[in-house]
Amino acid sequence: KIESQTFRGAKIVSNLLNFARAGGSEDASLDVSKVVSDVLSLVGHQLDTSKVRVVRELSPELPSVMGSENKIQQVLFNLILNARDAMPSGGWLTIRTYADGRDVLVEVSDTGYGIAETDLPRIFDPFFTTKDIGQGTGFGLAVSYGIVQEHGGSIKASSSKGQGSTFQVRLPIERRVATARAL
Repeated sequence: KIESQTFRGAKIVSNLLNFARAGGSEDASLDVSKVVSDVLSLVGHQLDTSKVRVVRELSPELPSVMGSENKIQQVLFNLILNARDAMPSGGWLTIRTYADGRDVLVEVSDTGYGIAETDLPRIFDPFFTTKDIGQGTGFGLAVSYGIVQEHGGSIKASSSKGQGSTFQVRLPIERRVATARAL
C-alpha cells in the first residue's frame, strides 16, 4: 500500500508541475527585485488586513537571472503567503534581495511561530503540511522547490520554533554569451 500510494503521489506531483509549466513558461531575463515588488503589490492588501508589516531590502542593481517570471512569482507567492499564515496575529515580513557573485538571492523571513526542528527536513515533500485540515494541501513548497530546481537554483529554510522562519532562494546569474568582441 505504501509503495502504490508513493507512486500515486509522485504522479500527482508530476501532473501539478506540468500544469505549472504550461502557463507562462517562456524564459526571459528577469530583474528579481522587480518581480518581488510586483508580487508584494499584488498581496499587499492581504498582508495589511492580516496585520503583517513588510520590510523591503531590495537591491536596486541586481544582475539578471534567466527564467519564467510567472513561475518565480509563484514561488514568491507561496513563500509570502506561508509567512503570513505563520503570523495569525500579525508580525514582520522581511524580504531581501542581493547577489553574491554567482547567484541572486531572495530571502523571505517572518516573525511567525516557526517550524519544528523535526518538520524542517520534510517541508519540501509533497503532501506534507503542518496546517490544519482544509487550510493547506502540502503542495506549495513542493511545487516551489521544483520550480527553483528547474531554474538551476536552490531553496532552503531555517527556523526556530517560536522565532520565525527564513527561506532563501538562490537563482544563478544570467550568463551572457560572448559576442563578436571575442572573435
